[in-house]
Formats: sequence, C-alpha cells, structure tokens
Amino acid sequence: MNNPVHAGQEKLSHFARRLLSIGAVKIDTKMGFKLKLHQTNPTAPLSPYYFNLRIANNKGGPLTYTEVNDVGSFFYEYLKEHAIEYQGIAGVPRAGEPFAKALQEIVCHGSPEGYSLPLLTLEKEEGETGRKIGKVIKTQDLPRGSRVLLLDDLITRADSKKEAVDQLRNAEFEVTDILVFLDREQGATAELKKSGITLHSIATVSSLLKIYEDEHFITPQDVAKIRVYMATNQ
Repeated sequence: MNNPVHAGQEKLSHFARRLLSIGAVKIDTKMGFKLKLHQTNPTAPLSPYYFNLRIANNKGGPLTYTEVNDVGSFFYEYLKEHAIEYQGIAGVPRAGEPFAKALQEIVCHGSPEGYSLPLLTLEKEEGETGRKIGKVIKTQDLPRGSRVLLLDDLITRADSKKEAVDQLRNAEFEVTDILVFLDREQGATAELKKSGITLHSIATVSSLLKIYEDEHFITPQDVAKIRVYMATNQ
C-alpha cells in the first residue's frame, strides 16, 4: 500500500479546511450519501462522507480554478519528491482532466523554454450500461510506447481507472502509475496492483479525518462511525 507524502502538512490542512467550507467535502454519519457504486449495488451501505472535487461546468462541482491549481501544485510537489517515470500525462475523463491540465501548466512553467509535457485525452462514451471511458483521441505528439501517468480527483474501487488504463494500453502506451488527490481507502490499491499499477495519493480519508478531528470540525464519535464503515466496505 502506498504511503502518501504531503507537500507540507500545513498546506494540506489549509486546503482540507477550504474543501469543507465550499462543500467539496461533506460528512453526515446519520443520513449518509449515495455514491456511484450504488448504481450497480443499490443495497450497499450509504457513505458517511461525500467528496465532490469537480469544477462548475462538470456536474456543477464547487471547485474553482484556485482549488484546481492547488491540486496541480500538490501533484507537482509529489512528483518532484518521488521517482515516477513518465513521458506524458492523462486525466481520467472528465473529473481528472482539469488537474492534468493544471499540472501540465505548472511543469511547463518551471521547465526550460520550449518544453511541453504531452497531455493525452480520452473519450467518455455513453453506452447501454452507462458511461464508459473510450479510446485515446488526442496524443500531443507523444510516441506510442511512451509511459503515461494517469491523474484523477479521487479513487474508490478503481473501476474507471482500470477502463482508462485499458484504453491507454490498447493505444500502445505504457501505464504503471496513477496519481489521485484523494484515496477513499476502499480497496483500490490492491485492485490496481493486479493490473501492475501503483496507486499514489496526496491524501486519504484517514488523513482528512485526522485534520478535521484535530480542528474540531467532526467529533470522535463521527470518526468512530466512519472507521466502522471503512473497515466493512473494502
């Protein structure tokens, strides 16, 4: 299991507080929230927390360019501290795309003039069983066989990530690592490992809970209920 390293604990704590204040993080241990998994498993327990890390033109998300750029900065700092090989990046459509673009801009800004980090784009198709990730439609001159780092906002059980990995591999790109802002800690690390993928995250539900409990945004009783949910929903 990966061990998230934060680009400054204070910076992460400040960002976590902002996510709570704008409604990107919601916690309700009494009523709970429905997740994407409830579309295929309606009897699954409701989640005591909900994360919406999307921008306004993506399902009315609460994030602005400021928060998106902050996530891009977290990604950039993480990649500077870890030996992850990649020649291009791709955001899981559509939630991951703004963060991939933000990272691309940060990397290119801090690199020698003329350097451009290739950013790949994948389709998102409407099928009979719902939305699914389609083929690579834009490669920005990245040669086939290059290694692509996949980026997304969060991860639960890795279904959409595996779809994206399959499409990138079908297009003859190599994928060995995925970087997300938040790991919900519900089995994605082990699931991706089966496909030869290492999961990296800036934060986990556990690390956010610690911040919110330490700063008295949630009670120890809330944390205990959430941990029971986490332990029984892997």
